[in-house]
Amino acid sequence: MADTAEIAAREGVHKSIVHEHLRLALLAPELIEAILTGQQPKTLTLERLMRCKLPLAWTAQRAWVKALGA
Repeated sequence: MADTAEIAAREGVHKSIVHEHLRLALLAPELIEAILTGQQPKTLTLERLMRCKLPLAWTAQRAWVKALGA
């Protein structure tokens, strides 16, 4: 299994970029599906996801996204 430094080297990016994007793999499955089908709140953008402190718990993620759409 490759670590973030190895992935970064292979992809030609800084390891901080890999760290940032790996966080998106922790999204709740239904949030990923909503994003892929365009059903997410308009305020849920990639920019917002990348700069926020996304909760790890899926229930907390759902509440956070619900609050965005309110």
